[in-house]
Amino acid sequence: MKLHTPFFLCLICTLSLGACAQSSSPEQPQPIKQKAVIIKPEQAANIPIDPMAVTTQDPGPMIDLDNPPRSPAIPAAELKMQILRLIDSLQSKDNMSREHVEKILGISLMQHPRAHDMLIYFGQVTEGWAYNTVLTYTYGDPIPSIGIGLIKNEEVVAEDALPKNCTLGFEELEKGLVELGYKPGSDEGTAAFVYGNKHAGFSKEFPENKIGFGVGLYVYRAENGTEDGRFCVKSIDIGHEMKP
Repeated sequence: MKLHTPFFLCLICTLSLGACAQSSSPEQPQPIKQKAVIIKPEQAANIPIDPMAVTTQDPGPMIDLDNPPRSPAIPAAELKMQILRLIDSLQSKDNMSREHVEKILGISLMQHPRAHDMLIYFGQVTEGWAYNTVLTYTYGDPIPSIGIGLIKNEEVVAEDALPKNCTLGFEELEKGLVELGYKPGSDEGTAAFVYGNKHAGFSKEFPENKIGFGVGLYVYRAENGTEDGRFCVKSIDIGHEMKP
């Protein structure tokens, strides 16, 4: 499937906007002592998101985005299963909705404190790193893009050193996506993975619903005792393309 340029611009915008939910130095580990402030699903579902207008409503208590409150930690393996389950559930534009994402992931999104067109959830895993889930209504599109940022919470001092903390392994997620029917890379079937660009693309079409979905994995290399290191996922971007 060839995804049009606007779709990939959407993925790039999702990644860029999602970064504002992280620390300006996200590598530095921060002890999490605050209790998560989570909106109940039935309350959250009633909050309107108007991507065309800048909200003047009070977003609530100011959240320290350098050290935000996070929900109780879950194992990284469980997070990976949740992400693959969400991607597997995508078959129509309605599956990109806030209600569907919250139901599949078992989370409650809240209004981003600094962006009227974004909803965000702060999570963490028992292995010691954190993650964010962000819905972004880019350019007024009523169907949001979905971004999941994985924060390894590690500062690398030496310029040529690799981080030792790995989030989700790239190969495991790649295998899971292929098993779900997502095709890697170009029409020729070659994985669109170039380490210099730190990106791997996957896509799947649903002609009966006149829609296609794309998943972008952005990666980094982590030290694992080998010369080349291990590819680990930095963020996941999920977008859609309507078909004629």
